[in-house]
Amino acid sequence: MYKLITQDYLPFLDIFSEEKPEFLLPFFESKTMQRLSDISQNCGTEYCRFFEYTFNESRLEHSL
Repeated sequence: MYKLITQDYLPFLDIFSEEKPEFLLPFFESKTMQRLSDISQNCGTEYCRFFEYTFNESRLEHSL
């Protein structure tokens, strides 16, 4: 399992609160959360020509 919360990613956790709840970090690193990194948040629109698909966001990124 790769390390999700890197030093580069920590500033993004400050968007809603300056405090980083330490008790949540192990949850973010769990297998349950890590499996969301391969699931698209866009409901398959990246595979369709109808939509102008511009970015890839996983359910994990959306959850964080």
